[in-house]
Amino acid sequence: MMNVKSMRIISLFALLMTGLLATAQTEEKYVNYLYPEEYTIAGITISGVKFLEPNALIGISGLRIGQKVEIPGEIISAAVKKLWDQGLFSDVKITITGKEEENVWLDIYLQERPRLSTLKFEGIRKSEETDLLEKLSLPGGSQVTAHLLNRAERTIKDHYIEKGFLNTEVDIVQKDDPDMPNNVLLHIIINKNEKVKIEEIQFAGNEYFTDKRLRRVMKNTKQKDLNIFKGSKFIEDKFDEDRASLAEFYNENGFRDFRVLGDSTYALEDGKMVLVVKVSEGNQYYLRNVDWVGNSIYTRDQLARVFNFPSGEVYNQTMIDKRLNMDDDAVSSMYLNYGYLFSRVTPVEKKVEGDSIDLEVRIFEGEPATINNVIITGNTRTNEHVARRELFTMPGDLFSKDDLIRSARQVAVLGHFDPEKINPQPLINQTDGTVDLLYALEEKANDQFEISGGWGAGMLVGTVGVRFNNFAMRNFFKWKEWRPYPSGDG
Repeated sequence: MMNVKSMRIISLFALLMTGLLATAQTEEKYVNYLYPEEYTIAGITISGVKFLEPNALIGISGLRIGQKVEIPGEIISAAVKKLWDQGLFSDVKITITGKEEENVWLDIYLQERPRLSTLKFEGIRKSEETDLLEKLSLPGGSQVTAHLLNRAERTIKDHYIEKGFLNTEVDIVQKDDPDMPNNVLLHIIINKNEKVKIEEIQFAGNEYFTDKRLRRVMKNTKQKDLNIFKGSKFIEDKFDEDRASLAEFYNENGFRDFRVLGDSTYALEDGKMVLVVKVSEGNQYYLRNVDWVGNSIYTRDQLARVFNFPSGEVYNQTMIDKRLNMDDDAVSSMYLNYGYLFSRVTPVEKKVEGDSIDLEVRIFEGEPATINNVIITGNTRTNEHVARRELFTMPGDLFSKDDLIRSARQVAVLGHFDPEKINPQPLINQTDGTVDLLYALEEKANDQFEISGGWGAGMLVGTVGVRFNNFAMRNFFKWKEWRPYPSGDG
């Protein structure tokens, strides 16, 4: 059987011969194709195209005015191939339009591939069509190439695979548009088939933890059980998250060399499938020695007490990172709370021996940072002094992480600002070793309107009340401040 590569070579040869034969038929009286002759290109024109820039196409061909070429010859053949390789044309021909002594005029005829006029879906709901149109991004006038069709099919299948339809079938039918020459209608027929459910999740290569325990680690990918509220469909993106969760789980239990080697599935007769996850657990490691390097402000004993990770414990990289840098009372906080904003605490595995790991914690202390400016933004209704009086961070003070957090909490307690949007940011000035603090705030409405009523003594009794939580009495007689009432003093 002829392979694909051979077919491509034959097709290209046939295409080149077509171009040359067309030339021969047109200019038979000018050129003897049995005996190639050298000519100088005196002019090049482009014909057949409507939407593409002629000069750009001439540049792609590699031909240029003043160039010496043999006709027939390799340069002309190469020009045809370069244009054909763009995938934009269904026909490419180079013909001679004029010849005078050693000069020759060439025309490059290009038949553009058809363009998209209308896109129609079949087999899905209208809401699904909207989602697909956004993902496909196929505006009218797009050139319909093999690459475009393959990309559209892959995009549609990936879209439904994400939703658990692993066996989605896509058929794209092209039809000539009777109203627009060289335009086509694309009819995309989609058959999602049934969602693929996971009957069972198995693990291969696990010895320390059971399949049942590992299945609990996977929060997104579940096998079928009696709980009808738990989904068992397979979604690739969610499974990627579960693979990461498995690695994190093993690392937290000392298996620092853990790897997910791969996964495979096989279908069952009822349309369900079995998922097999292959893992390599590696060895379990324990923390042996911890050495502190670069510390001068705190002693090793002080640092070790805060680290609170004794020798002999299972080597848990996540917990080590938390105790050194992430927890509120981490080792790094000891420095950040006393002005050492530029300090860094970096754990390095110094030695791995058997099942034991020696850790070296490298500390760069730097110089203390002093607060330069305290900037408050976003207080569109509340006066700045209302927020500023709640702060524990003042210009001239040493930077303190605790004071920064306390200040943000105190500002939130006022009730005038959205607590989720309070975002204090240290702005470091590397040149002088100082720091500006920016408190970005966002106002929220906190006034209250109260109404109550009841029936008594033969009559309806009611009360109405309004509470202004951000009233400014000093602006009472400033009429321009009534928006709708004078506010800003908390």
